[in-house]
Amino acid sequence: MTEEKPCKVCNLSRQKSYGIAVRSLEDLKTKGRETLGMDSKVLVSVVLEEDGTIVEDEAYFMCLPPNTKFMILHSKERWGPAMRAVDGGTAWLGESIEIDELDSTFTGTESWRGLAQQLKQDLSSIIMMSEEELQVKGQNQ
Repeated sequence: MTEEKPCKVCNLSRQKSYGIAVRSLEDLKTKGRETLGMDSKVLVSVVLEEDGTIVEDEAYFMCLPPNTKFMILHSKERWGPAMRAVDGGTAWLGESIEIDELDSTFTGTESWRGLAQQLKQDLSSIIMMSEEELQVKGQNQ
C-alpha cells in the first residue's frame, strides 16, 4: 500500500487552495476534482501551479516533494502565470520617510512628494501642470 502524499490543489483562478493527501496521480485528479467542486465526469489535467508543467506521469508525480501545489484544469482551460498586483512604482508613496540632519537641508522633498501623490491619483493632471511644477529640484534653494 502506497503512503499518502500531502499536496495542495487550486483551480485556474487560484482564489482558494486546499490541502489534500493522495496515493497516486489518479487519486490526485479524483480528490482534486471533488475538493474543487468539479463534476466527477469532467476530464481534468494536472499541472504545477508555479510554472504550468504538465504532470501526467506517475513516476514524475511521485518524485515531486510533499506539499507541491498543483492546478487542476478542465479540458478547455490552459495554465497562465499568476497575476501579480502592480503598483506602477508608487508603493513608496505609502511609506513614511525618515529624515536625518543631512536630509533636512533639502527642501524640495515635500513638493516633489505632493506632485507624486497628485499624479498617482490622476495621471491626466500632468497635462495641466506648468514646467516649474514638473521640475524636481535636487539642490538647496
